[in-house]
Amino acid sequence: MELSKMMTIEASTVARLALGRPVRAAFARWFRTVEGALATCTHYFRAATMYEELRKLPPAELERRGFSHGSLARDLCGLDDRSTTRRGP
Repeated sequence: MELSKMMTIEASTVARLALGRPVRAAFARWFRTVEGALATCTHYFRAATMYEELRKLPPAELERRGFSHGSLARDLCGLDDRSTTRRGP
C-alpha cells in the first residue's frame, strides 16, 4: 500500500475516533438544518419561476387555472395564513 493511502486511512480513523458522540450529533443537526434550508430555497426558486410565467397571463386564464393576480405569489409559495402552523416559542 502506498504511503499516502496509509496516511489517509490513518488520518480518517483518528478523526472518526476523535469526534465524540456529542460532536457527531451536533454535526448531524447542523446538516439537517442546512438540508432544510436548501429545500426551502429550491421551493421558493420554483415558485418564483412559476410566478414569472403566470403573471403574464390575463385574469381570465389565471382564474381558469385557479389563481388570481392579487394572490398569485402567496398561492404559489403556499403562504396561506390559515394553513400554516407556527413552530417554536
